[in-house]
Amino acid sequence: MPGSMDGIALAKILRRLRPGLRVIVASGQLPEECCESTIDMFFRKPYDLTLVAEFIKTLLASRD
Repeated sequence: MPGSMDGIALAKILRRLRPGLRVIVASGQLPEECCESTIDMFFRKPYDLTLVAEFIKTLLASRD
């Protein structure tokens, strides 16, 4: 993400605003502050698009 905010910081803000929001992060490196309470899944780039799609399908199928 451009600017001073990274994806993990954005995920933390969004989780505070919407606690049930599901978050997937894709990056070339795993940020040190990344944790299970912030994201549902991390995919390291380059990632397998099929695996990402399957994970998204699983998340959508498990929605309340």
